[in-house]
Amino acid sequence: MNQPDPMLSMLEWLCSQMMEADIWKIAIHSFQEKERNILMQKSIEEYTEDLFDCRFADDSFDPEGQENHLKESWELFDHYSWKEIFPVWFRYLREECPTASDVINFVNLYVYYDAGSKPVANPIKFISYLYYKVNMGIYWDEAGDLFDGLAINILSHSGYLNLQQDPYYNPLKDEHVLRAISEWENKK
Repeated sequence: MNQPDPMLSMLEWLCSQMMEADIWKIAIHSFQEKERNILMQKSIEEYTEDLFDCRFADDSFDPEGQENHLKESWELFDHYSWKEIFPVWFRYLREECPTASDVINFVNLYVYYDAGSKPVANPIKFISYLYYKVNMGIYWDEAGDLFDGLAINILSHSGYLNLQQDPYYNPLKDEHVLRAISEWENKK
């Protein structure tokens, strides 16, 4: 029978200890890197400012092949939940978009960032605010289809609307939307 070589066992033990130490160094470095990323991560408000403080129709906005805003929106969605993001975006809309043109720009960007496919906790409140701020009698050609499409998309994804049951749904004929628009008008 061969007896284990004590020097070999000691060497194996020493190697295993060094490997464990390296694993710990790697783990600590990884943790420090994640911590640094968290500290450097932008807030939802900072992302929102970057994403909406631009003009969608401007020629310099995300030229073909350079979708910087779109990529930044993906980054935002990776770092935060939609439940955290939407209230900040809705507040931005109410506080930073005073004109019909600003609201139309916001909606174009909202759709561009693929937010229209996300559910909203109170979709009628959001949609009615858009219609309240943008008079469709004046801006129909510029925003009518855009707003209707967004409204239908949000209402569908939020469980409020089933297009199978109501394929001809029109948000501006929905009594809930019309009532909510009146409520916004009365808050002036």
